[in-house]
Amino acid sequence: MAANLKQETANNKLLLISFNTKEGMKLIADSYIGNFASLAKVTAITDRDYQPEIVSTGNADTKFELFKLSNSRKHLSMAMDVFNPILLFKILSIYIKTKPEACYFISAHPLNPVALVLFRLFANFANPQVKLFSHIHDVKPHAATKNYTLIDLFQSWQIARSDVLVVYGYTLKQMLVTRFKIKPERVIVSLHGVNRVNDSKYHQSSSSSLKYITLSGRLDKYKGIDLFLDAARYFQEHHTDVRFVLAGRGDLREYQDRIDNLTNLTIVNRFLSNEEVDELMIQSFAVLLPYIDASQSGVIPIAYYNGCPVIVSDVGGLREAVIEGETGYVFERGNLSQAIERIEAIVENRELRDTLGKNCFEHYQTNLRWGAIIANLADKMLS
Repeated sequence: MAANLKQETANNKLLLISFNTKEGMKLIADSYIGNFASLAKVTAITDRDYQPEIVSTGNADTKFELFKLSNSRKHLSMAMDVFNPILLFKILSIYIKTKPEACYFISAHPLNPVALVLFRLFANFANPQVKLFSHIHDVKPHAATKNYTLIDLFQSWQIARSDVLVVYGYTLKQMLVTRFKIKPERVIVSLHGVNRVNDSKYHQSSSSSLKYITLSGRLDKYKGIDLFLDAARYFQEHHTDVRFVLAGRGDLREYQDRIDNLTNLTIVNRFLSNEEVDELMIQSFAVLLPYIDASQSGVIPIAYYNGCPVIVSDVGGLREAVIEGETGYVFERGNLSQAIERIEAIVENRELRDTLGKNCFEHYQTNLRWGAIIANLADKMLS
């Protein structure tokens, strides 16, 4: 099937646009650019700081054109891009020169709706039949997000000006359709894959050497850090052999007094490499995601790649990403006793932990490889 799809789409031109490639969005850009480039002629526009580490699970050539133009370092610099006529001219020139069959905006940025308007206005100079796709990662910004109103406004404009929208999961599709009153056929549901090309070290690990409960990724308040610390305090008193790890970049100053009283807590307050994340998860009983507010999480597929069960709160699309009792557990948002009960079930039962780990890894192998996910998207966008 992949070979046939390659033949059908090889001459098609795709313009991939990721004006924001910070942290998690960089991982997605690496995977999308690499895998789409094995199926079509790809031109990519990214921010200036993007350093590609291309991930492709295909055997085909992955050549592509890359233009690093935008500035996503801060919200102010992102906003200033919108009013930069030289930048807008460069983006439009690339679009007209490329003449793509499809344009796919894969990250959030205030430039997106402006570019969409320009692409539509100048379509006759590029490709009058061009289709404009936008990936919507969050149907609305997370609670307490800085510049919430402006971010929400720009994304609303982007949604209105896109032909087709792509989301990770049916929960987000329903949220999108309900909030913006759009037709369901305008929304494509996809899966969030894992940006890895090397074989997982899952089979080299042993459940007898596990020691962590982890929360990794960008450390923001909406991720339920309060509950994570409460769970750590309980385990400090009742399970002295289990350590909790907060790993990722974030401002933790408001939690400092509580952190100082936890002897079973390790904090790695910086962006972790893929290898560091994998090593941490392989040594973890489970990943705990006690989010207060969420759309989806790229942490879950990485956990599955490493054979690590996931315990999540029942918000957004998190519950959809976990097969209850098979790849992990779901608990009621903010319910500490439920979260502790599910953690203890895994920590105290090695056979259960082994079964969950095996299920997680099999789910990754069957469903979460970027090559197959991108091929499915390419079929919808370019065939």
